[in-house]
Amino acid sequence: MGKLRVFGGSLSSGVYARIPPGSSSEDYTIGSIIAVRGIKRTFLAVVGDVHHRTGVAAAESLSGSPEPPAQAISQLRGRTLGSMVTLIPVAQTDSSGEVEEATTIPDYLTEGSEPTEEEVAEFYGTPDYKLKWPIGSPKNSTAQVPLDVDALTRGCFGIFGKSGTGKTFLGNLIAAAIAVASRHMEGQPPVKLLILDMHSEYALKVKDQLGRDYEKGVGQALREEFLSYTIDKTLEQEHGLKMFTLPARSLTIEDIVACEKALGLTPKFIELLPSLARRIRSWLRENRDSRSWLEWLVKADEEEVQKFFREKSVQPGERHSLLSARSRLQRLEKFEFMAWAPIQEDSASEVVQAIVEQGRSCIVAFGRYGDDALAYMLVANILARRIWEKYVDMAMRGQKPRSRLVIFLEEAHKFLAPDVYYKTPFGNIARELRKRGVVLCIIDQRPSQISDEVMAMLWNKFIMNLAEEKDIETATIGLPFKKLFKPLVERLRRGEALLFGEAVKIPAVVKVADYRQMIKELEQEYKRTLETPESRALAEAYGY
Repeated sequence: MGKLRVFGGSLSSGVYARIPPGSSSEDYTIGSIIAVRGIKRTFLAVVGDVHHRTGVAAAESLSGSPEPPAQAISQLRGRTLGSMVTLIPVAQTDSSGEVEEATTIPDYLTEGSEPTEEEVAEFYGTPDYKLKWPIGSPKNSTAQVPLDVDALTRGCFGIFGKSGTGKTFLGNLIAAAIAVASRHMEGQPPVKLLILDMHSEYALKVKDQLGRDYEKGVGQALREEFLSYTIDKTLEQEHGLKMFTLPARSLTIEDIVACEKALGLTPKFIELLPSLARRIRSWLRENRDSRSWLEWLVKADEEEVQKFFREKSVQPGERHSLLSARSRLQRLEKFEFMAWAPIQEDSASEVVQAIVEQGRSCIVAFGRYGDDALAYMLVANILARRIWEKYVDMAMRGQKPRSRLVIFLEEAHKFLAPDVYYKTPFGNIARELRKRGVVLCIIDQRPSQISDEVMAMLWNKFIMNLAEEKDIETATIGLPFKKLFKPLVERLRRGEALLFGEAVKIPAVVKVADYRQMIKELEQEYKRTLETPESRALAEAYGY
């Protein structure tokens, strides 16, 4: 492959470079990187497009021949038949050799070619396999692009892509990198994780495109790091995960409101709920009934309900709303993780205690409930509310948590859509808990369905293939040269991602690291850290 030569373009529309004679347009692929060695500085650029530039008429003429002469084609290619690439300049070296965002373009006729590993390292840095882990390689290079895990965990971040693009593989690698890097963060609280695992690919094994078990998820690879729970008794019995039990009496009005869409509750009932719940509690106290308002509403027989209506003077409109909601709330009875007996283990409190007081990471695997929107939203919202309350309470008392926390939230739009995010504890966490050390990793196929306010809070983004224009538009907010990068997003292949933000300061299009190899390296480093004096000192200092 010869050297490209710059012949035009601009910073906003991209730099145009001619493909040299002897090379073919087939040698260049969009998303690959090019080092352009200018007169005063070196530029790093991403190939945004490949074009046939000149010689269309000659090529058309030759294409009409049954067998165009090979010698004629050879003579014309690269001269009359000219091709070019559009380059997106993403970074440059300054006069002292320091790397900075691209603010100018290479001069005319400067040369560009595939960068050496040393040049890639000059722009992106090198992995140290402690705080900086390789997340992948540029499409045309074997050099590793490191992910600065400390920078990543300072704010909320997002993983976006269609189904089947490799989000779960990437999510597992990021979760493992956080767990390992945390053990190297000296002088600050470690980072722990709460993973809401819809399809049990973090707690158990990630699956290939055919749905077959492929390799350990982070919960199995880093067993010592995680307490793994499940709301599915089958997973408890077959894989030894701890059963997650949720007492009905622990549910609050806010929990029900947060799940109003999944439950199919009407706005009228939601408006009446605080008043109805208050009257139900009063009536239960008068009748010396120890049930909670929700337990009574779900379990009471018709005679009890009618008696309540009479004694508490419930109006006809209120009666209709309550009875309609009651039939919908009775869906909660089908969940095996719901506990209706007076005294039951409260796993939500146990998880929060493990994270906040014991410095443990936790996974909740949803098993066969993974596609049940109500089960997922109910458990996720309750855990988030408990975390929110705990961290706010500690702040009010002037207490500092033992650890920071990253919450992995799949199907994030269910909780962070414009019409619901202000009603859910996840919205509160995104808005107000970053300074308390709690951030979200939001994972979704449809970023356009997430509130703009939440999207604006993301410090880092990992974008895999997206097809819908509005999803691409939303996901690339904050990306330098957004207009030039947008066409790349819909052409990303499975396992490729566009990365940008504080943790990878120069935008990069990478082939995500081989999962099997990387998860094993992370597992080995994690086990090694368990035995180091520094690790033992951290465990003693933070009580885990």
